[in-house]
Amino acid sequence: MRKIVILLLAFLLLCPAPAAAAEAPQYIALAFEGCPEGEGGKLLLTGLAERNVRATFFLRAAPWERGQQILRGGHEIGLLAPDLSALSRREIHRELSAIRALLPGCRVGLLRSHGALSDGARQVAKAQGLSILESALDPWAEVSLGKTVLQRVKPGDVLLISGETKAALILNLVDILQNRGFSPVTVTELSRMDLTVRSFGAIIPPGDSKCKTQSKNN
Repeated sequence: MRKIVILLLAFLLLCPAPAAAAEAPQYIALAFEGCPEGEGGKLLLTGLAERNVRATFFLRAAPWERGQQILRGGHEIGLLAPDLSALSRREIHRELSAIRALLPGCRVGLLRSHGALSDGARQVAKAQGLSILESALDPWAEVSLGKTVLQRVKPGDVLLISGETKAALILNLVDILQNRGFSPVTVTELSRMDLTVRSFGAIIPPGDSKCKTQSKNN
C-alpha cells in the first residue's frame, strides 16, 4: 500500500496540471482623430506594434511616408471630414474626394465627420463606398458619480481618441485595457465580428475599408 501511495505521489508531481481554459477575447476598437506628429507619432506607432494592437486612424491628410508607416503596422486609415451638414451633395463629393487626394497610397472605406450627417451626405458616402462611424466613446469623459467611461468599457465599444493626446498617455490606456482582458482591433474588424456593436459606437453600414500598403511609385 505504501508503494502505491508513493507511486501516485510521483505521478502527480511529474504530470503537469491541466491548463485552465483561455478566456475568450473581449474585442473593442480603437479609433484616432488624427495622428501625433514627429516623434510622438513614431512613439505611438511603435508602442502599438509592441503591444500587438491595431487601430483606425481618421485623417484629413498625411504625407506618403506617415501613411505607409501606419499601414505597415496593420492599422487602417479613414477619412476625417469637417462639418458637412451645410454643404450640397456636389460640395460633399468634392470635399471627400479632396481628402482622399491628401491620403496617397491608401484605399479607404471609412468616414468620420465632426458634424451631423444629412441624408445627402450619407448618400454621397454610400456612393463612394464609405462606411460611417456614427459615434464613439471618449475614454476619459466623465459620467455620473465622477466615474469615467474607461471604467465602463464593454466588448463592442469603439473608443475615439484625439490625435493630440500624448502618446505615453494613449499607451498607458492601452495597457489598462489589455490588463482588463480587452483586445483592441480596428473599427472595420470590430464591425465584422459576430457581436453587437454598442449604439454609441455604431458603424453604419459595415464596409470594406481595408487599406493596402502600396509602393510609392503607384
